[in-house]
Amino acid sequence: MDGGLGCLSGRTFGIRTSIIQNESFVEGFTDEKWLGVVPLVAADDDNFLTRYLVNHGWKIAFQCVKEAELSTTLENNAKFLSQCVRWRRTTWRSNFTSLFVDRVIWHDQPFSTYALHLSSFNLPALIMDPLLGYLLYCAVDASAPGSYLPTMSTTFMLFFLWLAFTKTVKFVGYFHQYPSDLKFLPVLYAFGYLHGFIHFYTLLTLYKTNWGGGRTGITQACKALTFDSFPPSDLEHGTQDAIDCNMLKRVGSSGTDIRFSEKKMMGLTSLKREASPASDGPSLREEKNLPANKIWEM
Repeated sequence: MDGGLGCLSGRTFGIRTSIIQNESFVEGFTDEKWLGVVPLVAADDDNFLTRYLVNHGWKIAFQCVKEAELSTTLENNAKFLSQCVRWRRTTWRSNFTSLFVDRVIWHDQPFSTYALHLSSFNLPALIMDPLLGYLLYCAVDASAPGSYLPTMSTTFMLFFLWLAFTKTVKFVGYFHQYPSDLKFLPVLYAFGYLHGFIHFYTLLTLYKTNWGGGRTGITQACKALTFDSFPPSDLEHGTQDAIDCNMLKRVGSSGTDIRFSEKKMMGLTSLKREASPASDGPSLREEKNLPANKIWEM
């Protein structure tokens, strides 16, 4: 609604080389510390990229076309829980930074600040749902005989239906496309409550930045690649001024994770707000030769 978003996935968007060659970007990307204490060189890379673009006035365009549709395969073992823990920690740290340190989103993305960033601090379903059930029980139990309130059994049947609806509605599109997965609805509900434990555990362990088997100590490698992989003099205007961020990572599980790919980007692209044509090159539509109805600017 207002161009806001939580986090750009580094594996699904392209970014202008002029951004990653900027000295302030390199320093922040390699030396960022949460609250000036916790070094984040081993984590939070996608969140840093997103905050940097927002804080420095770059526009973000979303290609909503079938050709740009991406999918991913999640882990089917204990590594998935490790991923959830890492993602939740980065959300805590990044949203706190956006709201109370950078504070740009308050005036640039007011609706997203309310609906997305602030909502991440809400109590999880593990706490809220039993609390709502208890308050509802007290309200019905205290009602006078013959009042407009339904019976206790009817009230809680409606309450459980309402809970199921609120936990399912955002997946309607997915289940419409994959109706056979409806059998996993109980798992979906159970995971929602399990995530409550992750919510509190990560809040108490924000000082941890481990990747889950990844490497650390790659600051100099990031700096060297940022400047040397795509020197400005070697770029052809309008053809390589946006690169794929699939492998723009602070740290990963192998030695090949820190590199820049020259593949044609298909996802999210950063555009400078109110930049002059001379300094910013052709528009996204000219660069990618996409019709106007193929691009949605968020």
